[in-house]
Amino acid sequence: MTSLTWSTRLTHSAVSPRRAPDRDEWSVTLLRAVSAGGGFTEAEKVVPGQVRRAAAVELRFWGLQSLVESVSLLLSELVTNAYQHAGGDHVIVRLIRTDTFIRIEVGGPGARPPVLRDAVSLEESGRGLVLVNALAEDWGFSEERSAVWCALRVRVGGAPS
Repeated sequence: MTSLTWSTRLTHSAVSPRRAPDRDEWSVTLLRAVSAGGGFTEAEKVVPGQVRRAAAVELRFWGLQSLVESVSLLLSELVTNAYQHAGGDHVIVRLIRTDTFIRIEVGGPGARPPVLRDAVSLEESGRGLVLVNALAEDWGFSEERSAVWCALRVRVGGAPS
C-alpha cells in the first residue's frame, strides 16, 4: 500500500497540525510498492491526486492560493514521471518557498535526467515535460538530490508572474 508520510509518519489523509509560520519547505515521502518496478500499481494510481491535495493545503497556508492550479499540474506531471521512469522504493516530493519563487522537486533512487521531446500525435504519453517547460520559469535535474525540479516565480501578493 502506498502512503504519503511526513517526518511524523502521518498517513496520507492527515495534514501536519504543527507548522511554524515561517517554515519555507514542505516535503513528503511516497512509499512505493516494491513489486511496482516502474509505473503505478492499482493502489498507487491515487498518489498524484493525494500529493496535489496535500500541496494545495501547504500553498494556502503560505498565502499562495494563486499558485495552487499551476503547482498541482506540475506535481501531477513530475510525480507521474517519477513513478513511470525511476526505480526505488520511494519518491520524495518537495516544495521550497522563497520570496520570489516556489521550487518543486520530485525524485528518489534511480531518478535520471528527463528528456524533453515532441510526442507523436497518437502517443498516450510524452507531453508532461512539454507542460512543465511551458508553465515553469525554469526547470532541470539535480544530480545531488536525484530530482527533477521546476520553479514558478511569485510576485508580491502571491500571484504567479
